[in-house]
Amino acid sequence: MGDAFSFEAWVRALLMQSQTLPESAAAPTCQTCHMQEGNHSVNSPWGFLAVRLPLPQDKQWADDRTTILKAVGVLDPAGKPTPRFDVMKQMDVFRTTEADWRRERDKMIKTCNQCHSINFVLEELQKGDDIIRQADRLMAKAINIVADLYKDGLLQKPKHYAYPFPDLLTFHDAPTPIETKLFVMLLSTACGLSRGRSTRIRTIRSGTDGARCNGTSQKSSTWPKSWDDSTNQSG
Repeated sequence: MGDAFSFEAWVRALLMQSQTLPESAAAPTCQTCHMQEGNHSVNSPWGFLAVRLPLPQDKQWADDRTTILKAVGVLDPAGKPTPRFDVMKQMDVFRTTEADWRRERDKMIKTCNQCHSINFVLEELQKGDDIIRQADRLMAKAINIVADLYKDGLLQKPKHYAYPFPDLLTFHDAPTPIETKLFVMLLSTACGLSRGRSTRIRTIRSGTDGARCNGTSQKSSTWPKSWDDSTNQSG
């Protein structure tokens, strides 16, 4: 399980610090993978929200990722960068160039290759990319449904919204129940927050078991029973 792996790594770190286990023990700690050479930045190729730029060549995936970027407020409904884009870029929340992504990816490959074969590492990372693509498809479909409610006038733009479009970074302060549901979906299938890490992040970090237990299985309970009957979701 993903959480079990995190706990075991934490316990191993404590045992090594107390010298119960020798530092040479063949077991990774959290620091082994995430804080090499004392670096506490804990960056990753896919960043905090598991989105990045430039857009992929696959048209469907590019459209889905654009929709998600709009919903986190870094692009406006027309697809143009917003002031939030500059803020999140400055905070290094997500990778905005291929070079930035490749640098973090190569660092991850080098880290994983310390214990695993290069073929295994590349295969597992590709599985993670594929899961991100699938999760993006689900998330974008849900975002578009809520966006259509705004377009059709069934949802009114809140005063604090920049545009009549769902804003996932309102978190639990979302103005309507359906947008709260959308945020919960983001926790389970889109971003990597605390214990509610996503299908995407769990796949890369903890394998398919972690992705299933903390991502796709969570999605089944957070996805509204009938997205098709979206007119009943606004109240």
